[in-house]
Amino acid sequence: MNRNHLLLGLVLLIGTVITPGCGKGYRQIVIVDGQKAEVLTSLEGGAPPARQEIWAVGRIILFRTDSTIPTPAGSVTGAAGRVYRVGAGMKLEDLGGFDPKLSNSVLLARYGQ
Repeated sequence: MNRNHLLLGLVLLIGTVITPGCGKGYRQIVIVDGQKAEVLTSLEGGAPPARQEIWAVGRIILFRTDSTIPTPAGSVTGAAGRVYRVGAGMKLEDLGGFDPKLSNSVLLARYGQ
């Protein structure tokens, strides 16, 4: 495993521990740009639970660039400008395309749960 994969794995692991996930009263997506994964949360309806898994069924992940990212079961590759949902078996389901130039706030409003 190269250094970039280790770094991204660490970011995702930290995000799993300290970053909330999908739930009632807020919206959340993950945006992958190269070796960086960023979790975005909108707290419109209140604070999310203290701990949620990044790799949870139903999670929305957007790839700004072609990237391979680690998962609990290995790794997955996403294509630039594609929106995915984590489906059964923790596999990515392709939901369609998006403009990678859109701002994070626009993407959160459009794809947040």
